[in-house]
Amino acid sequence: FGRQPTILVDGVPASVLARTQDGAILTRVPAGVSSGTVRFEVSHPNGKAELGRPMSRYALAAARGTDALHVLREQQGVVTENAPLAIPGVARIAFSSDGALAYVAARGGDDGQKKSAVHVVSMVGAHGPRVVQTSVPFAFEVVAIAVAERAPLLVVVGTHELKLFSLREPWRPAAYPTVDVSSSLENHGAIASADVSPDGHWLALALSDSNRLIFWDLGDPRAPRMAATLDVLPGERVSLARDLSFSPAGEFLWVLSGESVATRKEGRWPSKLTSVRVSAAPEVVRTVEIPGGSAPLAMTVGKSEKVPSGAAIRAVPEEAAIYVSAMRSATGADGPAPTGLVLRTNMNGEGGIISALTGIPGDADATPDARLWLGTVCAGSGAGATVSIVVVKLAQGEIAQSLPLESVTSCAAPFATCRLQP
Repeated sequence: FGRQPTILVDGVPASVLARTQDGAILTRVPAGVSSGTVRFEVSHPNGKAELGRPMSRYALAAARGTDALHVLREQQGVVTENAPLAIPGVARIAFSSDGALAYVAARGGDDGQKKSAVHVVSMVGAHGPRVVQTSVPFAFEVVAIAVAERAPLLVVVGTHELKLFSLREPWRPAAYPTVDVSSSLENHGAIASADVSPDGHWLALALSDSNRLIFWDLGDPRAPRMAATLDVLPGERVSLARDLSFSPAGEFLWVLSGESVATRKEGRWPSKLTSVRVSAAPEVVRTVEIPGGSAPLAMTVGKSEKVPSGAAIRAVPEEAAIYVSAMRSATGADGPAPTGLVLRTNMNGEGGIISALTGIPGDADATPDARLWLGTVCAGSGAGATVSIVVVKLAQGEIAQSLPLESVTSCAAPFATCRLQP
């Protein structure tokens, strides 16, 4: 072509990764492009060429206590299941920012020592996802796993431990020493949820027995340090914090709170979202009530923030979509078929119920184009409990599919994990 060509993939700029001997171009589909027929446009001094190619998006899911990592494929709103991968004891899943790799934290082995490891799964092979690397085992149970979107850092969190990995070679994570964070928990329980900021600088931890957050500075991943603590719901003596997530740009941490079966005997509390400005001295800047949810369980944040029209180019974090999994009732009195809910809201307190579910919703994700919500739902009790993947069309608010995955012994959280490719 002479000069470097310009490539657009469904209108999104992409770069030239390589050229073949016959003049063809190798490019990577940007994260966030919708599945279906994707339009590729190549412009150069001699003209422009266009073509369309079918594209799909993978999801990975696993039920607790099973030996399979389920591989699902979404194309134009339809989800099908591929052959599963044999990974015993899957606990949590995170994707690289470009979606080329998945990092699967699992707890396997038959020696009774509760060893965990991170399995690296390639998502771009010609024959589908496959395990390409496994880390050296480490001796703690995994609560959360997160990848910094704009930094080469993987964070694995246990109930009282942190383990960081360098992703300078993304397919071969290099482990830093395990960090014991027990002394920072201050008798407020174990770590219940965690997230890492997009730039990899901050790690936020929520504790199980309080509404306290702990912020860790990961600026030097070889020596992370506790930077600050914050009571996100000052004055509340009951533990109400349920989940947390950084905003897409990383300047805010959003915390989901509300009642549960365990807190109901102490009183009634509305479901809320609290926005915390992230810094070495974090502060609560806003709290809004969530319309429609009685007992929130988990949250997932839309992959992009809304950009206002006109000359402004900065995204509006308050308008980013936040999807909340909740129960209609926190009394535990729904009987054999409890009603779960999928809600859409934002930090302006707008939104409401999108869809009702038969069962208890768990880990979930949404496609970058906000077309589908895909989540785990547990229904039944005892040996008759079943985990399914439920697909909800977000615009219509209707359940499109329900795919049974596994039988489990309990619907107690966390009964399953699920993540969509970016």
